[in-house]
Amino acid sequence: MWSSPGDEDGVGVEAVERGAQDFLIKTDLGPKLLGQTIRYAIERARQQEELEQRNRELALLNQIVRHDIKNDLTVILGWGVALREHVEPAGEDHLDRIMRASEHIEAIADTAGDFMEILDGEEQPELHPISLPSVLETEVAKANSAHADATITVPESLLPGLQVTATDLLSSVFRNLLNNAVIHNDKAEPHVSVEVETDADRVAVHVCDNGPGIPDSQKSSVFGQGAMGEQSHGSGIGLYLVDTLVAMYDGTVQIRDRSDWAGEPNLDGSVFSVTLRRV
Repeated sequence: MWSSPGDEDGVGVEAVERGAQDFLIKTDLGPKLLGQTIRYAIERARQQEELEQRNRELALLNQIVRHDIKNDLTVILGWGVALREHVEPAGEDHLDRIMRASEHIEAIADTAGDFMEILDGEEQPELHPISLPSVLETEVAKANSAHADATITVPESLLPGLQVTATDLLSSVFRNLLNNAVIHNDKAEPHVSVEVETDADRVAVHVCDNGPGIPDSQKSSVFGQGAMGEQSHGSGIGLYLVDTLVAMYDGTVQIRDRSDWAGEPNLDGSVFSVTLRRV
């Protein structure tokens, strides 16, 4: 882009914001500078093309690997169910550990797939009305099935027509929050409840657990990419995905101690509150 002395800063900044690689000042332009600028532009374009090609290859590799992992996990989980009635009491705990580990790997593969769907999609995904009761009931049922030792509840009085502005990946938000509430729970019988509050414009969904809670020093960083708690055995991307999706939906996510949220000082656990736009 060409500019003249006086307006070069404002015009140049605007040009770069709109996608220009660089800008030149007419009074400073000479053969050497012009040649150098062209060479740099060609090199940047080449690097950009290499990056896009690498991203396409990684996306394909991710798809293949996740497909193969999920196929093998389906077989493993099927064998585990079939073995249940043949396992002696002394081996039941070992089988339970195998089943939980397999389910956890499956959840990681699903989360990785959700991330790829975001990365491969448009920069501004098209938001549309999503039935919140349908999403919550489905994800709570899945979580109860995956975690037999936990009790996970959702209100029966949800408004059947309650809708929020989101995408089909909204289910991943609550899948990760529910799994996180159970996996990191230190109680023999994890209890997780989903509470919903509404007003004219917003819907707040609270995922409450009776686990060990999250220290205040970690509350502000737990949604960071790759962040994991001291006792975490996960990949560290689940809550980052939650935060990314909720921000995409023009919503908010907040962590509080359950004792503060409920106003009862002796309660253990945390509350993850997701607020979304109501349709």
